[in-house]
Amino acid sequence: MTIFRCDMLLLLAPVTLSMFCMSYLNETGAKTKKKVSNTTGDIKMSVKKTILTGLIYGISSLCLSVSVDSIIWQRIVWPEGVVLFFNTVENKSGEWGTSPWHFYFTRFIPKAMLFTIFLVPFSFIQFPHHGDMRIIKMDTSILPYLTPIISFVAIYSFLPHKEARFIFPVLSIFNITAAHGITRLHSLVYDYPSTSNTFIVASRKKNDDLVVEDAKQSKSIEKYKLGRYFLLTCGLLSILLSFVVSSLFLIVSKHNYPGGEALFKLEEYVRTHRGIKERTKIQVHVDILSGMTGVSKFGQYSAILMHQKGNKGELTFEKSGYEEDNNLSFHRKDQFTHLLSEKQEMKGYHVIDTITGYPSLSFSNLVRFRFPLVNTKDAIYILEKDGFN
Repeated sequence: MTIFRCDMLLLLAPVTLSMFCMSYLNETGAKTKKKVSNTTGDIKMSVKKTILTGLIYGISSLCLSVSVDSIIWQRIVWPEGVVLFFNTVENKSGEWGTSPWHFYFTRFIPKAMLFTIFLVPFSFIQFPHHGDMRIIKMDTSILPYLTPIISFVAIYSFLPHKEARFIFPVLSIFNITAAHGITRLHSLVYDYPSTSNTFIVASRKKNDDLVVEDAKQSKSIEKYKLGRYFLLTCGLLSILLSFVVSSLFLIVSKHNYPGGEALFKLEEYVRTHRGIKERTKIQVHVDILSGMTGVSKFGQYSAILMHQKGNKGELTFEKSGYEEDNNLSFHRKDQFTHLLSEKQEMKGYHVIDTITGYPSLSFSNLVRFRFPLVNTKDAIYILEKDGFN
């Protein structure tokens, strides 16, 4: 996996180190009980085996990646190696935008987990199985799984360019930690001793002082009962609210790909418009924003296949890039019959359709239960060459 996604090296290193540490501690404890002192040798053998296995599969995967990708790119290349060199050695990731070092911890992770992030601290608390709530212990059993994940995010934070998708592989561990927290709250309520049972045991005692003392303990348990149910209710509400907010995010994200919708609209326009069906060739230029918001190779291929079913002419695409020699200004504009562009006005072209994007949630409509819930702005314009049709 690290051959095809080199950023996984940052995750593999702390996870492997954590596994070795856990193995060492476990075997040390076992050997101590058996009074045997060959733990270090076993750990060394495990390290050697892991390194050897990693080298074998790593070299095999690298050869596979280079051979296949070199055929696709028409030159000898390891794509992830180029990315690794660009981001680390040349440190040019900031050219795609920069964010503060703490953004993953203060923005991306809280936004991904939403209200369930408040359940994480409870995963480190071990509640007592008796009535005295003052005896609360720290539980670090989940740390061996969480520590390498936090280390991965911390290491990634050194890169100036940050995106939420970079930490997607580790979000599941944060969710597991939150799930562990809600489990602790559930146990706090349903595995807690009942007040009535404690009082019955106390009432059976012959000593009046002990009966009074156990009755007070029973009242103490009853005192915390409401608090326990309150914590569990808050935990369940955090899950419910996270589900609701995630659903709203899903509605908003539907409008995040105006480029893909523009491609669909253009293909439909070209395929159904009677004046275009007999054209011999239709050339479409795709600008940077359109390419970044949904005009993929798969979409282009699908549009070409749909066009070929009902038209005699040819449909081709050409994309702009950030490079100066790969921009529309360096091409002959008159060679394109249609444009997908974020610019509304282009000399020699007129707008035939407008696709909205830049979505934002309308809180005023949401509170009033009115539609639309999402506000959008004009994002991509479909332009046609003057006199073409």
